[in-house]
Amino acid sequence: MLMEKQTRHQFIEKRATTRYPVSLFVEFENGRGWTHDASPVGVCIETDQPLSCGVAIRFILNQPDPQGWGARVQCGGLVVWAEKTRDGLRVGVRIEEIMFES
Repeated sequence: MLMEKQTRHQFIEKRATTRYPVSLFVEFENGRGWTHDASPVGVCIETDQPLSCGVAIRFILNQPDPQGWGARVQCGGLVVWAEKTRDGLRVGVRIEEIMFES
């Protein structure tokens, strides 16, 4: 009996930094959504608004605190990937500027 050799495909990480699961409410012009994960240089946003690769985007991350919605973080960046999901769209944004509101 001849047995086939199984080869395992090793996952090669292409991301420059580690992503962390985080769920923050996101507001942007003509839309809103929730973060799926984030890193020091980017964020994945789930939304129902159409966003295309290469589009510049300005958005606000709303960081909760125990008393309600706390700090708002204004961000600007570039959509670097987009994929359709069953419920809408998931986009990857490379963050190019951050400003914390007081």
